[in-house]
Order: sequence, then C-alpha cells, then structure tokens
Amino acid sequence: SDRLTFLPDSIIGDIEWLKNERSSKSNVPILENQGGYLVFRPNDEELEVRSGKEPLKLFAEDVFLDGHSVLSKRGLQGSGRIRFSDATLTSSDFDLEERQILSDSSSFKVSGRPGGIAAFETNDVRAIIDFDNRIGDFMPNSGETKIDLPIQQYVCYMDRFRWFMDRDEVGLISDRRQDSLPMNFSRNRSYTNFLSVHPEQDSLHFFSSSATYQ
Repeated sequence: SDRLTFLPDSIIGDIEWLKNERSSKSNVPILENQGGYLVFRPNDEELEVRSGKEPLKLFAEDVFLDGHSVLSKRGLQGSGRIRFSDATLTSSDFDLEERQILSDSSSFKVSGRPGGIAAFETNDVRAIIDFDNRIGDFMPNSGETKIDLPIQQYVCYMDRFRWFMDRDEVGLISDRRQDSLPMNFSRNRSYTNFLSVHPEQDSLHFFSSSATYQ
C-alpha cells in the first residue's frame, strides 16, 4: 500500500494488494485481498485485515469473508460472513486453519432460488468445514437444532447434519428412535420432528430419524 499511517502503537492503511501464504507450520490458509483495510500492531504481533470494496478471499477458492481477520501467534481468526458458491456461514469467531474452518457458534444457510428465499437455514451450531474432504459437519450447542426449510414450508429438529460441498446435499440425523415413541405418536406433534408451517397444512407432521436435503 502507498497509503499507510504510522501511529505510536500501530500502522493503519488501505490495502492495494495483500496475500498471506498458506503455512502448515502455522496452520493458516491462503488469504488474499484488494481494496480492504489493515491494522498492524507490532507490539502484539497482530495483523488485522478488514474487507472493504472486496471481501477477503480464502483457501485460493471461491470462498469469501465479508468481515475481518486477525493473524497472530494463535493463528488466523476471523468474524463475519463466509460465502461459498451456494451457502453462507456466519459467526463472530472463526478459527481459519490451513484446510479447515471451525466455529463454536455459527449460523448456516444454503441458498435457494437466485435472489429468493433460503432453502435451508439454522442457527447456533458448531461447525467444522473440511476443504480436503469437501464436507461440513454441524452440531447444535444445546439439544436439537431447529432447521428452517422455507421453500418447502417445513421446520425440522435434528441432532446433527453433514453438508456435502460439491454435491449440493445435506444429510440430517436425529438421535430419536421410533421404537421408543408411543404407539400413537403420530397424533401428537411434540413427538415428531418434521412439521409443516404452510398455513393450509398446519396439522401435517411426521417423524424421520434421517433425511437427505438436495
């Protein structure tokens, strides 16, 4: 950058072009940016990079962070919204490792129709995105996670799910067992885990221990 300001405890400025190289030793990914902002704190050995006109590009793939990252002795942390080709992951605290993204609490959304409503979304889940195996594993932080399926106008409650990044597919698992449910469980919505929210189908509900969303 040719627009840097030197302060007593830091250096700030606009980013013309920046690239953090992938490192197995430090366990950090490739990060690239143009048109963002940086804050370097030499006493803390921290480099903060914020998105500006352009997002931060991660992993040398079509994976983009709208937010900020901090490179330090701990590694590379970030916060904001990470955009994939057909999904978004939002968190105030990401660990950005060499080939993984981890978060203890995040919101995940799969895109629906272009410019339209989401196809699949849930909140407050732990996330591990593995770029080598091309999968994302998600687990709720408390009990079952509520998953909204706006296009189908359903909600479901599941214990975990796996996103297959290249197959546009999500596999859902419930730890509920049908053989432990009462004989008349279908009459009681509280025993089922798929419920219609369609205004003309409010009594439609069913149970499934597993499902695949495509």
